[in-house]
Amino acid sequence: MLIKEKKFLDNVQKQLKCKLGNCGKHITLTISENDTKFLHIDEQYYRGVCSKCTHSVKVKASDLHTFQRLMGDATVVVAKSTLSNTNLFE
Repeated sequence: MLIKEKKFLDNVQKQLKCKLGNCGKHITLTISENDTKFLHIDEQYYRGVCSKCTHSVKVKASDLHTFQRLMGDATVVVAKSTLSNTNLFE
């Protein structure tokens, strides 16, 4: 494991505060549809909650592949926008 990967893994485990291990497959990562459309990849964040230990984690979109490789395949959900195309000020 590279030093960068070790540091990333330590940071994620620190956020989760989980001693159970193998949390990746229990985490559902969510991002807004608008974030994926309008923000640069360096500004996009996935937010997730572990269903096993109920702790949360925040992962940059650019680190998603590394997260899934090190922590296990997490479920990724793109939340649809609830705003319609109508003018809000009419």
